[in-house]
Amino acid sequence: MRCIRCGEEWPLQKVAFSSVCEGCGSWLHSCVQCRLWDEGARMCRSMTTEPVPDREGKNSVKSGSPGENREERDRPSGLTNSIHSSGADLRILVATTSTIPGYSGGWTTPLDLFGNQHEAMYLIRDFPPGERTIEGIKVAGVLSGRSMSGPVNRFRNGAARRLFRAKMGRYYKSFQADFILCLDSDAGFQALYAGLPYALRFHAPEPSLTGERLNRLLSGALFATASPLVYVPGVEVLPHNQDLSRFTYTEHPAAERVVLLTTINPFRNRSSS
Repeated sequence: MRCIRCGEEWPLQKVAFSSVCEGCGSWLHSCVQCRLWDEGARMCRSMTTEPVPDREGKNSVKSGSPGENREERDRPSGLTNSIHSSGADLRILVATTSTIPGYSGGWTTPLDLFGNQHEAMYLIRDFPPGERTIEGIKVAGVLSGRSMSGPVNRFRNGAARRLFRAKMGRYYKSFQADFILCLDSDAGFQALYAGLPYALRFHAPEPSLTGERLNRLLSGALFATASPLVYVPGVEVLPHNQDLSRFTYTEHPAAERVVLLTTINPFRNRSSS
């Protein structure tokens, strides 16, 4: 095999768990050294291997094997091959429960990561029904209001999820999306139940998403990433691109409008005012 870091070749038929490249010190039994690693998609080609947090560190995955050379490792397959062989950009349907267009981090950071290379559409569950265009991005809402607790609202929330799932299937087809990028677990589970190809981008912490529920969601995903402030076991952190080139700014000669924002805290002690 050939080390992908330094290019040193080693006559190894089988790499031990503790094998280290003598040329640069890199772990040889790692994701990035494996023939199943897709460098273009930054993900493992195996659909049965458990997620590995450190892709360059040593691991104990038994299904992997050393790549024969850099060319084999970098040869695209699966999702990457279907996209790049045609030279087409990705069409991504972003599904989320409560993103606010033009304001939330769930709006700005995915679009910055996509840049100008990919075309996106948003499907937001807790957003007024209908379609509109915001900052040049097509947005579809499912219903007004947020999920609420209590016995009465359990029926409403269940109906909202089913409607969300139905809309997801509809817009996946009409937008001709390559896959659905889900920004939270609820969106992810609806894509999973609908049998649609989905990926995960954990944008906010979800403390209740653990154990079997987390494993089930990750096992069905094409890939999963998390923002720098979110830790999900087995999910790789992908920093925001922070490329603001998609925003255009024009200097106006004079102020045209003034907005006054006032915040009132009803719990504040008046005596301290």
